[in-house]
Amino acid sequence: MTSNDINAINNVLPAGKSGNRVQWIELVKEQVKNEGLMGMTCAAYSSKRIDNIVEKTQCVCGRHVREHSYTGTPKTELANAEQWVDEHADLVPVTVFGQLTNGAQFIRCSTENNAFQKLISMIVKNVGSEPRLIVSCYGGAEYFTMKDSLEREFMNGIGQVAATKNVWILTTGLNSGVSMLIGQGVHRRKALHDNTWDPVVIGMSSWGSIAECTRVILKEQSPGFTKSSELLESDQYRYASFKALNDLPIEPSAKTVWDNEDTKTLDKNHTHFLLLDDGRLGQYLSDKPRSTFVKTACAIPGCHAVTIIVEGGANTLEVIQHDIQAKRPVVIVHGSGRLANVLGNLLKKAGKENSIERDEVIHQLQLCKKLWPASKEEQDALVGSIGKILDINKRRYLSIFQLGQDADLIHTLFQAIHKVSHLDIKVWLKLAVHWNCMDAAHTLLKREEEPRIYYPSLFSQALRENRPVFVDYFLRRYYNPLEKTIFIYSKEQPKETKSKERSSNKYDEDKEWCIHYALHFIIHKLHNFTLASTGSKKSLGCLEDLDRSYSKWIGPFVESFYFEQSSCERLWRDISSLYACSKWTTCCSNQVSNTSGTTTQQTLDTESAIDVHMAKTFRPVKNFEQQAMFRDIFFWSVIGAALIAARMAQHLSLTGNNPYTRNTYGEHRVIYEEYARACIDACYQRDKQRACQLLLREIPLYGNMTCAQVAIASEITPVISTHCFNQILDRQWYGYLDAASLTTVWAVVKFTIHLASLGLLAPRFLHYRSADTRKYKNDQDNNEQDTHSNRNFVGIDDQIKQKFSYGRRLLQFHSSPVVMISYQFLIYIWFLLVFSYWMLFHMQTPNESIGWSEIYLIIAISATLIEDIRKFAVEYRTQMLERWRLSDIWLLIIYPMPYILFYVGFGLHVNSTGNPDKFTAARIILAIDLEIWYFLSLRFVSAVKLLGPKLFMIRNMLRDLFGIMYIIFVCIAAYGVASRALVFYSNLEFTPDSIAANIFYPPYWFLYQFVDDKTNLDTIISSNSSTANEIVEAKVAHVLLAFQMLIINILILSLLIAVFNFSINAVQEKNEYFWRYQRYELICEYFEKPMFAYPPLSLVVYVWLLIGLIYRRHTRFRVLKYLYTPSLDAMWTDFEDAATYDHARDLVEKNYRWHSKSETAPPPKPLNEISAPQTQMGSSDKTVAQIDALNEKTRQLQNAFNEKTAEMQGAIAKLEAQTQQVSSNHGSRFQILSHISLSLSLSLTDYDWNGLDDEGYRAR
Repeated sequence: MTSNDINAINNVLPAGKSGNRVQWIELVKEQVKNEGLMGMTCAAYSSKRIDNIVEKTQCVCGRHVREHSYTGTPKTELANAEQWVDEHADLVPVTVFGQLTNGAQFIRCSTENNAFQKLISMIVKNVGSEPRLIVSCYGGAEYFTMKDSLEREFMNGIGQVAATKNVWILTTGLNSGVSMLIGQGVHRRKALHDNTWDPVVIGMSSWGSIAECTRVILKEQSPGFTKSSELLESDQYRYASFKALNDLPIEPSAKTVWDNEDTKTLDKNHTHFLLLDDGRLGQYLSDKPRSTFVKTACAIPGCHAVTIIVEGGANTLEVIQHDIQAKRPVVIVHGSGRLANVLGNLLKKAGKENSIERDEVIHQLQLCKKLWPASKEEQDALVGSIGKILDINKRRYLSIFQLGQDADLIHTLFQAIHKVSHLDIKVWLKLAVHWNCMDAAHTLLKREEEPRIYYPSLFSQALRENRPVFVDYFLRRYYNPLEKTIFIYSKEQPKETKSKERSSNKYDEDKEWCIHYALHFIIHKLHNFTLASTGSKKSLGCLEDLDRSYSKWIGPFVESFYFEQSSCERLWRDISSLYACSKWTTCCSNQVSNTSGTTTQQTLDTESAIDVHMAKTFRPVKNFEQQAMFRDIFFWSVIGAALIAARMAQHLSLTGNNPYTRNTYGEHRVIYEEYARACIDACYQRDKQRACQLLLREIPLYGNMTCAQVAIASEITPVISTHCFNQILDRQWYGYLDAASLTTVWAVVKFTIHLASLGLLAPRFLHYRSADTRKYKNDQDNNEQDTHSNRNFVGIDDQIKQKFSYGRRLLQFHSSPVVMISYQFLIYIWFLLVFSYWMLFHMQTPNESIGWSEIYLIIAISATLIEDIRKFAVEYRTQMLERWRLSDIWLLIIYPMPYILFYVGFGLHVNSTGNPDKFTAARIILAIDLEIWYFLSLRFVSAVKLLGPKLFMIRNMLRDLFGIMYIIFVCIAAYGVASRALVFYSNLEFTPDSIAANIFYPPYWFLYQFVDDKTNLDTIISSNSSTANEIVEAKVAHVLLAFQMLIINILILSLLIAVFNFSINAVQEKNEYFWRYQRYELICEYFEKPMFAYPPLSLVVYVWLLIGLIYRRHTRFRVLKYLYTPSLDAMWTDFEDAATYDHARDLVEKNYRWHSKSETAPPPKPLNEISAPQTQMGSSDKTVAQIDALNEKTRQLQNAFNEKTAEMQGAIAKLEAQTQQVSSNHGSRFQILSHISLSLSLSLTDYDWNGLDDEGYRAR
């Protein structure tokens, strides 16, 4: 196995030596102890010998005398020097270092004693790995400005670069200009992406150039800092003087704060600060330390460097010169301002091989007033420096990035590094995938003799990092995703390292282990990453976990993707998932190590153990081919997969731990739904019948589910609202009957007559659907039907014959759901009538004997209970569970309620002879039960389009009502308790009946305008027997009553009406969707229901089914699916692929397809064929000639148009004169014609031909 696939998966550049991270402070202390790093300070004055010096005397280093911290013997001979020399400074121990509160590391040191090598070694140990790319970003600081679009592009690009492992970003580290912009870009990238790799952004600046307040804070946060209260008396004086001179508080540790508005402070988004000190204050750092640092870092094997120039001034030329001398690439961000614009313009005009004249350089510099110096010497020096940089021999190190012309900064950066660096091809390809540089990757692969050997690792990386352009690129080249890098590497190992469990057949052996490694990749690299993105701490460990997660995400209506499961095994799995849904079963105790520190040799040593682990953990029972791999990778490719993807995205959007994740998956769900809808519409336009079959066909690749099941389970409105979905509902609703012939009123009357004749007239006088012979054109389909014999159910059977016998037609009539529900409705009405008759007229006394009505009710309700149990068992057995939801599990308590109440009430009635109490209890229970049976009859309403969605309105309004009931209860309780505390309190008893009857019950009726309290209060107030206190209490209660009526009758009821109106409108907007949803539920219920299973006749049907079960050992059920056969599946798949090909390809071409530059634009003509001035002048002269020709043609057309307009105006004048003569006889018709003619003439004469420019002429 290779460590590139299992270990260090996130590494893009090859990892250097890595290990445990070491604390920065410990690293610095070690260097200080060994005197490896030293500080530097001005030694002209000593802090111990400043007593006789004037307090405000200033040193040449920029400090006041009393600010010097040097404690050695001062160099008095240099105290009065006018210029700084290196002898002013002296080496001192490093005392300023540590870690800021935001985690950034800092150190103040000198550049002596090979300091950069030690600093780089410290950073390597601190971050845990060596650098592979140093990106220096330099340019503008104080005067830096950039356009918003360019700034956004630059921040995104630099953020992506910083997110690459083993890449170090190097800036000045100041809170201004380019360094601040880079810090913001890195911080933004890190905030929006949960990266496991922390970026390394190093700020290198001069200690003396940062703000004084910042220097004080850095000293305070150093480990050796001593507070002023702990200093000696002499030191306290010096410290207080230093603070007074700088207007700082005496105790800085308590009040000195970081000023984020100061441009000379440090940027808070950097990770390391190297503050180099030469002993002076106010001096900026030259580029020599940066160049030395980069050169030292590049001495590490495999490390390269690149510099990005953003804006910049004359000092930035030093950065470019050093990089070119060191043969390091430089990327100039053209359009960022000042120097970058000057260099960009010159390079674009000169190209790669044309020389640049001095006059052109001067011209470009003069256009930038901020860059052009005033003195002649400075001008000549600036022009000369630019000329050296743009020398033809050095121009290969310069690259330009310009917004709007180049793809993005990351592509330009990649090309610049690739031009001058020499890394292994694998490193470049992995970096190209990580930076999404398809052009560069394609160029690299074309140069290889065997490019396909790189496909497995690159394809895996593209999947992990969400690079659809690369995925499409590899699949178009017929890459097999089953071949993983780890599998290819394992085949190359010696035979003795293989597991002994492998088979002797080489082909089967490779195929089997290929599947194991592919599933390992799917589980550990794709699905665990998806779980982590939602904030879940759970992870998948084996194939059983993956299968269980699919069942949870998609629904219980799909079969296992990988294992054959019996009904008992599936039942046990569902029960376990129900009671332990928050746990993941870990079937693998020993997981494959994913640590990046594992070497290849360690991997080889554990090869045998991992092979055994793979064989036990990732061995599917079902056939796992290339299509299955595509299924697990792409859940969005075709209709069924897109619907499953929408279902999974819906689940993940509900379980995400933060709003961003939930919104992201919610947006993905909408995209998948619209894609599925568009594919369905494309199929429906090609062939309506086959498109309907696609929605109901069984898909073995996705657990034998149907597209309609996923759409219903996920409530995917765009799919359910399609014409195709409505067509399948109509076809299955009427069964074998012709739906088109039953739409008129007369057809409905005839259908009612056929129902009344028990269907005996239907075979002769009713229209049936025409036969569909296309799908049975091969005789092998008849033989393939036997493949479902062991599944104990049959699916949809379209007509395959033109003529049937009378008996067959009669059975087809009675098997139609519309017929079955019609008979069921009539029998249910009869059941309610019998129940009502028994309760009203027969159940009079406890001593009544059992009559025919009781017997009928017992048989009918028992048959209904048996039917519900059979329906539950059949739906679970056939996995038609798309209407089952975990959120509706509480309904399991409601469903058996009518049966329990009936049997309890009937039992009490039977045993109530001579016991009136039991009889009363029986009547109460049975009355409640009867009311429930009446409400259950509303389910038949869903068959009617006009009334069906109203049930959803009622359900939503009940939900709203339950929410407002608490508000109503508070209002009722508030008035009831307060008013009864003032009046009527003498009638209260501390019992539940008294409290309910006197406190809560009367105010409740205020909702319905029954206000008895007003009459009672008026009686108390007007009564002569009432005392003054009672009258006052009654008047206060009157005021409370007024407020209660205001709140209840106006505010609460208005709110309730408004909420109900909102719920009604929400359902009304989706009226078609809700009705189709209900129709699907009814069709599924009555499609699988046996014929003539109407209670109490259903008992006979059940006996017949029981006899068949005993005789044939199984019972066949009907399911709303087109069952799978190989030939049918091939036909449906071919049709789906052909019908959706255009839409799918357009989508990929638009969003994900990579187009090479040769496909989109012709290659540019080399500039060396003609000189730059000729190119510019030739193009300009040609354009001017074209404009002159167009203007001349415009003038000719205008003259011709004016002549025609004059002729038309004359004709119109004659026509108007004739119209006026005839208008008296013909009314206003000719007036309308004259107005039209006049409007036409005005519109033509008012046309602005003079304003028609060159572009407008061509467009028109």
